[in-house]
Amino acid sequence: MKQIHGIFAVTVTHFQENGEIDYAACAKHINWLIESGVHGLLPLGATGEFSALTLEERKAFAEFAMKEVAGRIPVIIGAVSTNVDVTLEVAKHAASIGADGVMILPPPGLHPSQDEIYAFYKHISENVTLPVMIYNNPGSSGVNILPETLDKIADLPHMGFLKESTGDIMRLTRAVDELADRLVIFCGCESTDTADGQAGVQLAEQLGLPVITNVLELEPKDGGISAKQETEEGYRVVEAPCPCVVTVTKPAYEPRYPSIKSKMAARKMPIGTLSAADAGAEEARVAAAPAKRVVLSAPPQRQSGVKIQEKEAAESVRRAMEMLAGQKLI
Repeated sequence: MKQIHGIFAVTVTHFQENGEIDYAACAKHINWLIESGVHGLLPLGATGEFSALTLEERKAFAEFAMKEVAGRIPVIIGAVSTNVDVTLEVAKHAASIGADGVMILPPPGLHPSQDEIYAFYKHISENVTLPVMIYNNPGSSGVNILPETLDKIADLPHMGFLKESTGDIMRLTRAVDELADRLVIFCGCESTDTADGQAGVQLAEQLGLPVITNVLELEPKDGGISAKQETEEGYRVVEAPCPCVVTVTKPAYEPRYPSIKSKMAARKMPIGTLSAADAGAEEARVAAAPAKRVVLSAPPQRQSGVKIQEKEAAESVRRAMEMLAGQKLI
């Protein structure tokens, strides 16, 4: 198996206007990522819009991605589904085409208990042959794998990696401290730092490691790394010893925007209220967290104006001045 480390890019799935996959554009995207120096690819993640694809389309895209990469870097295939049988079918197919691993999230939106999450990964471990990337992303899935559960899951067969996407720097640090001897830890949840450049810096501070932010290209050099870093003036090359923390800048791609039909459907979706327990959050941490309530309200409705229609211009000016004075505007 290839060495799994460094920056793994979750690939974008490009579509044609008729909704079919644009394989030519996807090929350009994959080759651009490889030429840019990423250490691995992760097709069919959320960014790859796996939920918009049928099972057969997912299999076809996985085969296409493996053929396009042609062994140049490792490939971990996304196998997320609300149906465990679909997850296993995608995982077994990934093994059959030579993938290096599969990324598996607990069934999103179903709010399983911690015991059920463990049972899910235990079932996965008994039915896969590839290394599994455990994916913890409560923000988008509604399922939060707590540290105690992760500790148990890490001991299961075939568990090889963790993509920690809570956005909680303390959780990430704890994962590195407690699980790094069993799992390769990947920083998920916007490794581009949600545009504020702080996640990697905070992690490096917690771990006492050097950090390079806003990296465009990366390559090994003399036991460390050499990184092309984006700056306001252009870019510069920065070197650091390993281990170190690296954050990447956003690639230049055009996102797919929702259709009018999708927007209208979204407006009708109910917005529920969750307690900390419902969200799988730690009650004590929620209670201690600083919070600020923000109330948004629409501006007052604009009143219709007043037309001044005097015959003489001088009279119109006089009327306008009186109105402004009455409103204490002059």
